[in-house]
Amino acid sequence: KVNVKSSKLEKIDASAFNGAKALTSLDLSKSKVTTIGNSAFANCKKLKTVKVNGNSLKTVGKNAFKNIKKNAKITVYAKNKKTYNKVVKLLKKAGAKKAKYSYKKKK
Repeated sequence: KVNVKSSKLEKIDASAFNGAKALTSLDLSKSKVTTIGNSAFANCKKLKTVKVNGNSLKTVGKNAFKNIKKNAKITVYAKNKKTYNKVVKLLKKAGAKKAKYSYKKKK
């Protein structure tokens, strides 16, 4: 389980957690992460719960979420539906096509 509350962490590097077999949960909802690098969480086959702060997330690298658990639940915390939809598009393009997405309002 990775839970990032640090206000200083802004970027998750390419391949940072690639292939992490034990990773099941990722919580970036209280972080200021703006960038998730290429293949950062690729091949984390047990990753089933992801929470992101859509208000700060601007870039999601190629294949960042490729081969995560099918039907993973991804919650996007965002100020409005427009921001939510933009982030969902980024995540789907990064490989999380079959995930189940949900929206939570966050200022």
